Amino acid sequence: MSAPITVIPTAPSECEICGEPEGRDVQLLRCSTCKDRFYCSTLCQKIDWKQHKKNCSLLPVPLVPIPVSPSAELTAEVERAGAALERVADAWHYDETIPSAEKNGAKLQHATFKSLAGYEVAPPFNWKSTQLNKMAAPNRTLHVFMRLYWMDTVSRVQTDASRREWLTTLKDTPVSEYLMTIVPEKALARPGELSIGEYEALQQLVGSSSFPRRVRRGTIDASPEDGRWLSLALIHMQTVRPCLLDYVT
Repeated sequence: MSAPITVIPTAPSECEICGEPEGRDVQLLRCSTCKDRFYCSTLCQKIDWKQHKKNCSLLPVPLVPIPVSPSAELTAEVERAGAALERVADAWHYDETIPSAEKNGAKLQHATFKSLAGYEVAPPFNWKSTQLNKMAAPNRTLHVFMRLYWMDTVSRVQTDASRREWLTTLKDTPVSEYLMTIVPEKALARPGELSIGEYEALQQLVGSSSFPRRVRRGTIDASPEDGRWLSLALIHMQTVRPCLLDYVT
């Protein structure tokens, strides 16, 4: 991105909390930070803040980029994180001491998974935030990995064609209605400055768009990047909704 641009998300026709439609007597209020959440009143805004604060990150006007460049240090940190996740996946899959019927409950108590609590991403790629610090330690590390992986992905968007492809992917790939809406231009311009909820949405989005992106590139073979995102998504899914998955059981 050569110069700052202005991006203002489109407002809906009604309050996102109570459904009150905008009209003569109701003018929707826009979140002053992310510019992408709308309310009929300060009361609805206060009601929503408990959830929205984990999804909210600054959308400056104009959108001033904070780019991330590819580097040997970033690549090494991504590969180190990938190796840590691979150890967790292998432990969950191969540990014969855990009966199959008990694996769901035992996975999150496994020493290899719990060791993520002490994992430290090296500066300048570590991430500190008030909302992040409220999470249980292993899950906090998984979210640090989401941010790290997205920074790495964006660092390799070096051409206009690649940027256009990612803008289209971010705009057109559906994610769960429970996840934060992504502002594509912000996600690419400020990859290290997003919220917990935005990184969760990006994790799902990158995974679900992996195959179509490979087809557009003329290959069905998954890249190491695709494999890292998949491993992270599967392990994170286990912390949110324990389930038996062949990959990690």
